[in-house]
Amino acid sequence: MQAIGQSAERQSFIDFVVAGRRYAVRVQELQDIIRHEEITRVPNAGAHVEGLIVYLGRIVPVLNLRGLFRLHGRERGSEGRIMVVRRLEQTAGLMIDDVKQVIAFSEIQPPPDSMRGVEGRYFTGVGMSAGEAVGLLKLDEVLIPERERIG
Repeated sequence: MQAIGQSAERQSFIDFVVAGRRYAVRVQELQDIIRHEEITRVPNAGAHVEGLIVYLGRIVPVLNLRGLFRLHGRERGSEGRIMVVRRLEQTAGLMIDDVKQVIAFSEIQPPPDSMRGVEGRYFTGVGMSAGEAVGLLKLDEVLIPERERIG
């Protein structure tokens, strides 16, 4: 990731929507965007773990960003998608409502104080697109299993 406050022209991001809010991940972290599939529920999984899917012959956890970020809004439906992302050795599906575009931000700012609470650790910064703030996800934090967050 480019340094906060510096030019990010060379990095492309996938801009997507969850509960009416815009987020983005680096294009290099995206593997695929698929329609919702049958998700197998997992007993005693973290509150934001929706379950598991089989993706290209591998079992992949699906995370509910709405639950992770404590957002309200449209619940999962047939219109939603699963964005399959990979960071280092971890692959996961992220439940999203819509994909907007591939975007390059001219500048990335640090997350505002309002994002620095419990959820603030999930963001590397904020970019602006058409006058709207787009939260840039820090997948290293988003993909950490719940049991590792608590200790």
